[in-house]
Amino acid sequence: MKPSIEAAANMAKILEVSLDWLVSNADTELNTATLNRIQDIDKLNQKDKELVFEFLDSFISNRKIKKLLSKLTKPAVAGFVNFIYYLLFPFINLK
Repeated sequence: MKPSIEAAANMAKILEVSLDWLVSNADTELNTATLNRIQDIDKLNQKDKELVFEFLDSFISNRKIKKLLSKLTKPAVAGFVNFIYYLLFPFINLK
């Protein structure tokens, strides 16, 4: 027996996931707040969307580089690489 679409929708709401996620085999779960933000971004004009995504891309690149730098074992090397990163980051695009 399969639940009705209304029952599945209520279950998704209670679990704070999308109905699509609930019935799919997706590995990534997006909570309701994240989905709402994505929908808000999608309603922006194209120029504003590009600005939001540019900021997100920069932020994510920054976090990935910091994570990589944190794995370095020698503090002097990490400090030097960190210095170079902050010196050059405004001029590079890591997409």
